[in-house]
Amino acid sequence: MSFKNKFSVNKILEWISNDNSEAVLRYIRFFAKPTDSFERHSQYCRIANRLISSGVDLPELRISFLSGSTIDHWIDSLRFWLLLEGFQLKSYLAPFNTWRQVVMNPAADIYSNNPHFIWLFLTWRDLRFTDISVPAGEIDEEISHAISDVGGAVSNLCSKTKATIIVNNSDASPVRLFGNYEGQYQFSRSSLIQYYNLQLPAILPQGCIIFDLFHQSSAFGLNHWDDPRLWHHSKHPFSMDAISSVAFSAARVLTAALGKAKKCIVLDLDNTLWGGIIG
Repeated sequence: MSFKNKFSVNKILEWISNDNSEAVLRYIRFFAKPTDSFERHSQYCRIANRLISSGVDLPELRISFLSGSTIDHWIDSLRFWLLLEGFQLKSYLAPFNTWRQVVMNPAADIYSNNPHFIWLFLTWRDLRFTDISVPAGEIDEEISHAISDVGGAVSNLCSKTKATIIVNNSDASPVRLFGNYEGQYQFSRSSLIQYYNLQLPAILPQGCIIFDLFHQSSAFGLNHWDDPRLWHHSKHPFSMDAISSVAFSAARVLTAALGKAKKCIVLDLDNTLWGGIIG
């Protein structure tokens, strides 16, 4: 099947009405890119929801989410990218910013659908660091508090479920109280975030997965990553245009954890697989 360069929603709706989900998925795979605008990606998400509602025959992937920010749009985006990976996302999102309370409750709804994964989706704003500079002698204590806060939540989850736990490390903060000196002083927020990220793997129980949100923010670009207007308006963790690329990477992490990653070994033949030169 060959496609023209113009994306057509009408063509997709026609295929959906004819129960031709395979054609829809091939068509979208041809066009969709993580770098697409939020407006275009919103179209993809609506199509994914329409396709799932039509009864597409794909295995379910059940994930419960806890977050201190608004991630509804991000979950919709993740649903789309997982659909292209061959999975149908069944999600549950705990009430906004209740993750510290929910992890303590063995009867919480995050466990009710027997999830494959529980995702603790945190950002730099969830870390309990002092809002002003930390005295040099209290840096270790400050980091320890943040690590214990998140590590305790993960340990609570692990004690109550067999689901694989995923937790974000901290994205880079755009708030630079000391300007260029953020990178020079140990007590700056930027330095504390780096210390936190380095220590996080050591305190997580075996089998947990860290989603590298720090890399996501750096790769996307801090000047465009954070949107203060969106944060104060609706507590979105990052800009709308970053949603797709973060969800794309998350879908890849999930499929790899499920053993669906594809590996390719590229090597020379002559004097590698055999001696001598042919041709």
